[in-house]
Amino acid sequence: GSHMGPNKMVVDLTDPNRPRFTLQELRDVLQERNKLKSQLLVVQEELQCYKSG
Repeated sequence: GSHMGPNKMVVDLTDPNRPRFTLQELRDVLQERNKLKSQLLVVQEELQCYKSG
């Protein structure tokens, strides 16, 4: 059957309504998000240092 499983989150490349992201754009977005996430972790660690200080 054509049931939508949890691993069916892949974007259908033949779908004309799909978001038009190139692989490079997706990579940039992911890198940007990872950068923000790591910056956030650094800030949280610094806060911990200040609190325990």
